[in-house]
Amino acid sequence: MIKTFISITRNNYTDKEMTIDKIGTNAGAVWRILDASETPLTIKEIKKGTKISILNDVYLAIGWLAKEGKLVFGDEDKDFTVTLRK
Repeated sequence: MIKTFISITRNNYTDKEMTIDKIGTNAGAVWRILDASETPLTIKEIKKGTKISILNDVYLAIGWLAKEGKLVFGDEDKDFTVTLRK
C-alpha cells in the first residue's frame, strides 16, 4: 500500500509529515470520546479526553470526521463545540 502524506508547514509540523493513517487513528480516538459523551465537547475537552498531544492533530482528526459527515458543530457560551451526528 502506498502511504499518502500531508505536509504541514506551520506550528509543530515544520519539516515533518503526518501520515493519513495517523490522522485516521486520531479520528477514531475523537469519534470514541464523542460517542461516550452525553453532551457536545469543546476542542479543549476533546484534546484532553483523547490525549492527542498536538492541537493541530485534533483539528485534522475533526476535519476527517467532518468530511465523512459524522459531526455536528455548535457554539455554546462562546466555545466551539462538536458532537456526533445521530
